[in-house]
Amino acid sequence: MLLRLPGWPCLRCGECCRRYQVRLEPAEAEGIAGRLGLTGIEFRERYGDRRWPGESSMLLRHENGGCPFLERPAGSGDDLCAIHDFKPSSCREWTAGGHRQECRAGLARRWGLTVDSLGQPAGPDEKMRDFRLFVDSLVSDRRT
Repeated sequence: MLLRLPGWPCLRCGECCRRYQVRLEPAEAEGIAGRLGLTGIEFRERYGDRRWPGESSMLLRHENGGCPFLERPAGSGDDLCAIHDFKPSSCREWTAGGHRQECRAGLARRWGLTVDSLGQPAGPDEKMRDFRLFVDSLVSDRRT
């Protein structure tokens, strides 16, 4: 079963959130802190990686193997961002795709699929069918 993804949607696998720590400039950290109802100091204490030197930027710490804002709602296979509406700029700028090792790993872990030589999802028909339904649901979510 062929499925072409010209521009991959986020697969909600959370691999990028597990592999990378986000660096924030002070103004962006303050903005997120405010949206969370925290002061900048409280935000840095709660979410900052204490190993990161200096005050000119901060690195979000990881907890439970990933970004502290990565969550999996009960009954869902999706890994979602708890601050999606105001997530850091580096997260907003991330683009999913078959060329990304993170997306390949998430596709394999969550769906049992690989990526073919054209950078497209590939695997057994049943798994591809389930994956297609998932992708279709993402597209319909964007329309609503």
